[in-house]
Amino acid sequence: MSVHLFGIRHHGIGSARSLVAALEALQPDCLLVEGPPDADELIPLIAHEDMQPPVSLLIYDPEQPKRAVWYPFAVFSPEWQAIRYALAAGIPVRFMDLPQKHRLALESVQDESPIDLETPSEGETETLAAPEEILPFDPVGQLAAAAGEADGESWWGRVVEESHNPVEIFEAIHEAMTALRAEYVPTNAVMQRNEDLREAWMRTTIRVAEKQHERVAVVCGAWHTPALTERKATKSSDTALLKGLPSTKMAATFAPWTYSRLAMSSGYGAGIVSPGWYHHLWETPPTDAPARWLGRVASLLREEGMLASTAQVIDGLRLAQMLAGIRGRHISLEELNEASVAVLSAGRSEQMNLIRTRLIVSNRLGVVPAETPSVPIRRDLTTLQKKLRLTVSADPINLDLDLRQPNDLARSQLFHRLNLLNIEWAVSNHGGVRSKGTFHEFWTLTWLPEEDIRLIEASIWGNTVESAAVAFAQHYANEAQQLHKVTPLLKQAILSALPVAVDAIVQRLYNLASVTHDINQLMEAAPPLVETLRYGDVRQTDAGLIAPVLESLVVRTCIGLYAATVNIDDDAARALYERIISLNSALQLAQDEALLARWHEALAGLAESVVTHPLLAGAANRLLFRVQQLDAGDAAHRMHRAFSVGNAPQYGANWLEGFLTGMEHTLLRDETLFGLIDEWVVQLSGEQFDDILPLLRRTFSTFDKPARRNLAERIVRGAHETEAEQIDAARAERVLPLLRQILGVS
Repeated sequence: MSVHLFGIRHHGIGSARSLVAALEALQPDCLLVEGPPDADELIPLIAHEDMQPPVSLLIYDPEQPKRAVWYPFAVFSPEWQAIRYALAAGIPVRFMDLPQKHRLALESVQDESPIDLETPSEGETETLAAPEEILPFDPVGQLAAAAGEADGESWWGRVVEESHNPVEIFEAIHEAMTALRAEYVPTNAVMQRNEDLREAWMRTTIRVAEKQHERVAVVCGAWHTPALTERKATKSSDTALLKGLPSTKMAATFAPWTYSRLAMSSGYGAGIVSPGWYHHLWETPPTDAPARWLGRVASLLREEGMLASTAQVIDGLRLAQMLAGIRGRHISLEELNEASVAVLSAGRSEQMNLIRTRLIVSNRLGVVPAETPSVPIRRDLTTLQKKLRLTVSADPINLDLDLRQPNDLARSQLFHRLNLLNIEWAVSNHGGVRSKGTFHEFWTLTWLPEEDIRLIEASIWGNTVESAAVAFAQHYANEAQQLHKVTPLLKQAILSALPVAVDAIVQRLYNLASVTHDINQLMEAAPPLVETLRYGDVRQTDAGLIAPVLESLVVRTCIGLYAATVNIDDDAARALYERIISLNSALQLAQDEALLARWHEALAGLAESVVTHPLLAGAANRLLFRVQQLDAGDAAHRMHRAFSVGNAPQYGANWLEGFLTGMEHTLLRDETLFGLIDEWVVQLSGEQFDDILPLLRRTFSTFDKPARRNLAERIVRGAHETEAEQIDAARAERVLPLLRQILGVS
């Protein structure tokens, strides 16, 4: 027999060891591996000294990079070890699965997509689907059930992965899968057709290799081995099945991968429970693996400030050995976990989450050689990462950047450029750390495999990060039709140190501002400009050209503000209220006296108006009162007018909400204001009070707890004083005759 089939489990460490032993015994002169022929040219890179798994083959459509498929590999993946064996032995090796240029093209013409994990939801990238994940049932689970066990994962690991008979185990797997496929009844026509096409392509590839070589080794998922020896499948039938397949242009590269993405918990259908543990087993002699594992657990706990001594490691190892002996098997991860909890963690299971995340699963990130084919922007980013001494890791890395330092400033500019391109390697973390001023920025760096897809997408804008960011910003600005979409872009361009883009965006702002009459758009556009001005000196960027744009927006806002506050409903008033508060805060920050004077003049028009919505009139009075543009007497007069009998109680409640929000401490100090509000509430009828109570509750709910408590005490104290001053009518009647005689009143 010239063809030798080796059915493996994807990412099975025992399968990998057995496969290497079987290949060494067979000494094949050709190797075929289940995988995408689109990536055949990349196979030699697997033997490169700089290639460090976990990595993944990435097959993608250059015109639509999100149409992509990942083929991840770990160092213990059987396919990876088989390819490395072939490259070291100098024998031909190639992939034999149905090419993705056909598979992706088929998906676009099929009425019903295959029910597997290769079809992502919108905005996600596609993931390699292993045979186990596209079947309507779990073959490993079926075998475990036949053996009287419910856990297929543990059964496969014990029977297959821990087997020491490499040749016999592959024969047994083939026989088991043959029996399962004999009982298998397809339930989805589209899914089954895709499987038939894949297996027909594999058989065709095997026939070609069989003619050219004497001993052909075939490595594929265990489920496929019976189909590859199917006698009913002839060359002519396979040729007819594969005839006329649609095709699309594809590109291929290697990208770093992580063990957390290789884990079953990530949703990867061919994933494994404990990739970090498998890696440990692969690189550690079997006799030393348990002791070294507990040593790693102890080291991790000490890093986190917990006590874990060498004596505890020894005691934990003894416990694991005893548990394994009682269960009649070799020490497994289960026994080591129990020992970790009982001995190293003093019986507390909380530490297992840390051990599971950092060790059992692990977030190891692979490395690909510099020679790996990639888009120019990817190579530019790699160069910048090395130049700026940035570590690329799947574990979060927190950075505190001092923008006065040239290297930190360059780092910040790179992060902002990447964010502009929707590459979220670095995420701003201002909320998580106490700020040290405008010269500091806080970032969290986490590299995920998806960033490689986003880099490919960004490559359409330029060959470097800088040129791509400039082109993207210019394009987005020219396409935007609303001011509030352009102003945040200007801030990003300045933070990214892209003067060419800044000029183009400012010009676009001028053009849009000159034709925009919507007061809401004008108000939304101004605060981002003010915030942008703050970064001018810090980032050594000339932001002076932004000031005229800001002035134009503010002046036009002031002109149209009054008209926008008249004859509007409560919802529109509340939306406008938020914009007024935001713009007021921004102008206070800008500290431009001329703009502030113009703004206060506009607010005064609202504060004095009787037709402006009361919420906005009250807010305008508050803003003027806080900057001493309105004294307490005038504020009290306007409040009294708002509470007059000529206005409905709802009018007064809305005015009060606009005026009092954030003014709790002023209300407690100012007896005049307190008295006016107290008098207005007291004179309300019971029905009127019930109507406005929800509005009053909403207003006072904005006060902080100490202020609400003090206000309640103030009201109670005032009520007691009022009760003490009540007149006793009976006693008064006794003095009235004498008082009339004194005053001469009849």
